[in-house]
Amino acid sequence: MTFQHASTRLLIAVTASLALACAGAPAEPPGPTPGAPGLAVFYGAVKVDGAAPFEGMTLTVQVNGVNCGSGLVRGGRYEVVVASDADKGGCGKPGDPVLFLIGGEGDPGGHAFDQKGAFQMASQKLDLTAKTQ
Repeated sequence: MTFQHASTRLLIAVTASLALACAGAPAEPPGPTPGAPGLAVFYGAVKVDGAAPFEGMTLTVQVNGVNCGSGLVRGGRYEVVVASDADKGGCGKPGDPVLFLIGGEGDPGGHAFDQKGAFQMASQKLDLTAKTQ
C-alpha cells in the first residue's frame, strides 16, 4: 500500500467519524442499571397534560406521606433515588407504595402522577403521566 493510498483511507475514516459525531442527534442518556445494588431508583419518561414538562421542573417522591427523594426533569425524562426507611425514617420498605408529584416539595400546586410505584431496592422503569386540567 502506498503512502498516498494510506493517507486517503485515513482521511476518509476521520471524516466519517467527525460526521457521525457532529450529526446533531442527541444521545439519550443511559438509564440506571436495573438492579443497582443498594439503591431504589425510578426512571422514565414524564408527561404532564400530554406534553413534556418544562426543563428542570422538580419531581418529588413520597412514601407513607414522607418526602423521600426528588429529581429534575431533563429532556422529558426523570431519574430519582428513593430513600429507604433505614436512610430516612418513614421512607421505603419493600412493597410500600411510592407516590410521584410534579412541582416540588412544599409546592401547593403540585400534582400527583397517575402511576404509583412499589418500593424495592432495584432500578425500575416507570413512565409517568399527570393531568392538571
